[in-house]
Amino acid sequence: MLLQSLIFFLKKNIERNPRKFIFLIFLVIIESLFVMASFAAVVPFADFIVDPELKNANQFTKYIISIFSFYSINLNYISFSVLFVITVILTSIFSALILFQIYKIVMDFKVSLANDLLSSILFSKWSHLNSLKQGQILNIFTKEIQYVGSATRATAQIFSNIFKLFIYLYVPFLINAKFTLQVIITFLIIGIPFLYLSNYAKRVGEKRTIHANSTIDKLSESYHAIKLILGFNLSAKTKKNNLSMIKTLENLELKAVMLSYIIPLTFKPAAIVVILIFFGGTFSTAKIPEFVGIFWGMYGAIPLVSTILNNILLTSNFYPSFKQIDNVINDCKNYPEIDKGKKFDKLDKKIQLENVNFGYNDEKIFIKNCNLDILKNNITSFVGKTGIGKSTIIDLILGLQTPNSGIIYYDNHKIENINLKSIRDRVGLVPQDPLLFNTTIKENIRWANPELDDDAILKILDKIDAKKFVESSKYGLDTYVGERGLNLSGGQRQKIALARALAKKPNILILDEALSSIDVKSSEIINKYLKELSNFVTIINITHEIDHCKYSDKVFLLKNKSFVEIKNSEFKPLL
Repeated sequence: MLLQSLIFFLKKNIERNPRKFIFLIFLVIIESLFVMASFAAVVPFADFIVDPELKNANQFTKYIISIFSFYSINLNYISFSVLFVITVILTSIFSALILFQIYKIVMDFKVSLANDLLSSILFSKWSHLNSLKQGQILNIFTKEIQYVGSATRATAQIFSNIFKLFIYLYVPFLINAKFTLQVIITFLIIGIPFLYLSNYAKRVGEKRTIHANSTIDKLSESYHAIKLILGFNLSAKTKKNNLSMIKTLENLELKAVMLSYIIPLTFKPAAIVVILIFFGGTFSTAKIPEFVGIFWGMYGAIPLVSTILNNILLTSNFYPSFKQIDNVINDCKNYPEIDKGKKFDKLDKKIQLENVNFGYNDEKIFIKNCNLDILKNNITSFVGKTGIGKSTIIDLILGLQTPNSGIIYYDNHKIENINLKSIRDRVGLVPQDPLLFNTTIKENIRWANPELDDDAILKILDKIDAKKFVESSKYGLDTYVGERGLNLSGGQRQKIALARALAKKPNILILDEALSSIDVKSSEIINKYLKELSNFVTIINITHEIDHCKYSDKVFLLKNKSFVEIKNSEFKPLL
C-alpha cells in the first residue's frame, strides 16, 4: 500500500497523544485563518500600489475597503501595509506555536515509546529476554528511536501542511478557479511519481535497520573483547571487519539522506516553472493584483507540497525502525512476568524440587528427574564440572526458567502459586559474572539497599575480608570501579558483588561460583563467615571447587544430569 507507512505513523501518534493532536488541529485552524487573512491583505496592498485611486479594485479589495470604512480607517499606503504586516506577524507566531507543538508531540512520543520498551523488556520473562540480541536492543535505544521521532515529526507536519495547503490554494481558487485548477492538476501529475519512491525508501530503511543491529552488536562485542583481541594480536583484523560493516551502514545512510533531497531539489523548481508558464500565457497589466494574489498562494503552496511528498518518503524510510520497535514490545508482552500469587515473606522449612526435569529441547537436557530438599538456615552446595548445568538450579529456584516437568515448592506452596517478585525481594544473588556498575564501590553496594550508611557498608566489607583493600584505595568507598568493574581485580569484583548481596539482608543467599577468583586465605575467612551467617540465612552455593563446600550442611553432585547427595563419609576424603 502506497501510504501504509503514513497511515501507520498517524494511527500510532493519535493513540499515544490524542490530546496534543487535538490541540495541534486547533492551532492549525487558527494559523490557517491568519494565512487566509494575509492573502486577503496582500491583494488590496497590490491593488493600491498599482492603482492608488482604487478605481478597478478587486473583490477582496472592495471587501477590505468596506471594513476600513466601517471603522473610519483612511485608505492609504500605511493602512494597507500595516494590515499586511500584522497578518504576516500573527501567522508567523502561530507557525512557531505549531512547530513547538509538533516537537512536543515528538518528544512525548519518544518518551512514551521508551517507557513501553523498558516496561516490556524489564518485566518480561528471562527465558524470552535471553533470546533478544544485544545489538538490536542497543540500536533501538541509540538510533532507531530517533528515526521514529523524525518520522513522527514528519507525520505531524504532513497533517499540518495539508491543512495549510488547502488554505493557500483556496484563495487563488476564489480569484480564478479555472487557472488555479489547471495548476493544481499539473502539480499532481508532477508529484505522483515521487510517491512511488516510498517503496524504495522502505526497502532502504529495512536494510539499514537490519545492518545497524548487526554493526552495533559487533562493535559492542569487539569492545568487550578488547583484551582478548590485544592478547591474540588481532587488532588489525578486528579493525578491518568492523570498518567494513560501518562503511556498508554509512552507504545505506547515504542513500536515505539522498532520498530526502530528491523531492526538494526537483519538485520545487519544476513547480515554479509550471507557474511561470501558466502566468506567461495569460499575463496582462490589468490583472497584476489578481496575479499577485494567485502567485502568493501558489508560491506558498509549492514548499508545502514538496515537504508533504518528502515527509511521506521519510515515513516510508523509517517505517522499518518503528516496526522493529513495535515487534520487540509486542513479543515481550507475550512473555510477561506474572505479578500475582501468594506473597513470599520468608522460608519456614525448605525449598523442595520434586521430579524436576529441565532442558531447552530434547537434545539439550540439563537436569533429569531431580528430587532434593534445600533446608532452611543450612548451606546447601551444588558441585560438578564446569558447563554441565549447575547454575540452572538457580534459574529454576528464582523462577527465571520453568521446569519442563516436575514441581518446585517453597515450603508447602508451589512456585507457580507464589508471586515471583516477592521471592526475589528476599534473595541476595552473587552471579557467576560479578557485574558491577560504572560508579563507586559505595553506590554499587547501596544499589541493593539505598538505606545503608558508610559504617554499615564497612562492617559488611570487614566480614568478607574486603575492608582493607577498599580503605587502602585513595578514595575509599568513593573509588570508581570502572565499566563492568574493570578497574578492580577479579577477586575484588567478587567481594564487592558479595557485599552487594549481603547488603540486601536476604532471607536466602545464592552464590554462583562466588569465590572462584578469590585467594585461599580470603576464601577461608568468607566461608567461615557464611557458616556463621547460615544460622539466620539459607545459603545455596554453586561451585566446581570441592574445597568451597567444606562448611556445607549438604552437598549435591551433578553427574549424568542428576543431582546425587554426597554423604559426609564420601565428601571429606575429596577435600
